[in-house]
Amino acid sequence: NPTSWILTLESGNTEEVKYTIYLINIIGRVILNQKMNVIGGKFDLDMTNVSSGVYMLRIKTNGKVQLIKVIKR
Repeated sequence: NPTSWILTLESGNTEEVKYTIYLINIIGRVILNQKMNVIGGKFDLDMTNVSSGVYMLRIKTNGKVQLIKVIKR
């Protein structure tokens, strides 16, 4: 972070985990909503078609929510 094209995210999970990903712009609008099953804790988020700016990435898994600030160049 910051990113231009692909944002790679990693977690400590080694088993298969279901993630719900929301990319939210500065005014609170959901720009991207994606569900995925991830094995091994590492996955990519394609931000090629996202405009430059500051976003919040909301990651939901196993009833937990994590927020990450993302800057797209």
